[in-house]
Amino acid sequence: MVIVMLKPTLLKKSVIAIALLSSSPYVFSNTQSNINLDEENHSELYRALYQDASLDLNTNLYTRYRAVKNSQSGKYGLGPGGIQNQTAMLALNYKSGYYNDIIGFDFWGGTNIKLGHTVGQSEILYYKYSCDGDGKFSPCEKSFASVSVAALKLKYGSDSARFKINAGYTPINSGTFKNSWGLGPHSYRGIDSALSFDNLSFTYAWADRFKNDWSRDFKKMTTSWHQNNAAGLNDGGTIIKKGDVIDYIHSVGVAYELDKSKIDAGYGEGHEYRRNWQLQLEHVNQLAPETSLQTKIFYQGARYIHGIAPVVSPKYEYYASAGLNLKNRNTTWSVGYSQNHAPQTADYNFRLTPWANSDKRDYQATLSQLEDYNASGTQALRLGVTHNFADFNLPEFTLGLAGTYGWHVVTDTSKINAARTYDGKMRSLDLLMRYNVEQGPVKGLSVTALPALLRTSETNYKNSRNDIKFIVGYSINVF
Repeated sequence: MVIVMLKPTLLKKSVIAIALLSSSPYVFSNTQSNINLDEENHSELYRALYQDASLDLNTNLYTRYRAVKNSQSGKYGLGPGGIQNQTAMLALNYKSGYYNDIIGFDFWGGTNIKLGHTVGQSEILYYKYSCDGDGKFSPCEKSFASVSVAALKLKYGSDSARFKINAGYTPINSGTFKNSWGLGPHSYRGIDSALSFDNLSFTYAWADRFKNDWSRDFKKMTTSWHQNNAAGLNDGGTIIKKGDVIDYIHSVGVAYELDKSKIDAGYGEGHEYRRNWQLQLEHVNQLAPETSLQTKIFYQGARYIHGIAPVVSPKYEYYASAGLNLKNRNTTWSVGYSQNHAPQTADYNFRLTPWANSDKRDYQATLSQLEDYNASGTQALRLGVTHNFADFNLPEFTLGLAGTYGWHVVTDTSKINAARTYDGKMRSLDLLMRYNVEQGPVKGLSVTALPALLRTSETNYKNSRNDIKFIVGYSINVF
């Protein structure tokens, strides 16, 4: 917070100026042009900062418990990969209108507060790599406050032809990368731009730094999982190495929307690390007045760049998925299939970097809470159903259930190319229970429970685990 103090001399001069101005006969005259000019200037600024703007106060209470199966004992507990977390979040989200219909400003700032004892890396609290401060790798989670979004935004043109750009610390949605979310938005230091003609848009984005929920500031994107924050620490006798810096990522995209269809394509590059290209198709058929069928297809191809990439002689890789969502009144049935080819790494990497969330996955047909089903070679099938209880006078309550089965999973991730076998299997079960208050004094309150199970066999990619997340959210629209 910045507090501005007026010097006594400045205060005196201001009072004298106001007195002289108020004594002028022109102040209370009916000089229409002067009054209108002042009102127009005032109303334009007022409209941009308040009337066309929004300010939301967002709060969350987040709890999570993940128990992972121990490969030796077969028991589930808070060993490697386990999580126990309780976090409260408080954030302000401000979006201005556009002054003179040209320029505006967006802001998101908040705090994530650790409640009690935590275990593991929850990815929503600040992750400190050496809590003992003795040069050893001794990680722990901490409360923190930070600013995730502080961006200027500009636009020019009409509805038929317009240009928009956001610059600064900003969310991005262009081509093959888009900001993700934790309790708050993950964002980038960069630009996000779009040139649109009616339903056709051309986009370009560039970024050189990234911030997620477990970082207090915007960090360089690197080839190390710790983004070089743990470099030099002693981890049981092994000195953690520093990764190479990926100077920037950028991407171009094109999107075209029709009444019931959408095409979204993009090409991106992480400097000297990885290139990818993707296509997403979506179409809705109205089968009956209360029945519709949505078809979605997502494809991404990629290849590491020979240089700072983790593989030698990189090969082309791909991920493909397709799904159907059949909605009748308040019930939606879904079916999806996916497969990938990534013979040199443990899994298919959607990103332009290894760790910063530099990807755009608006649709994965077999996505579950505990697994993306992108382990190398995996073929997966998912069946799910969600139902809203509006017919029972409970439109606030939604219940969902989904099961996913994956086969042809890489057996041993340490082997590559022809030395690999694909005998692994995965099975997951996801449950969704959500209650949203849509009216009344606590409108904006939501309560969500997300229990999930994952079972794996004949693969060292990931151990079996049980997980439950419980989230209470409340958003207040201040204006």
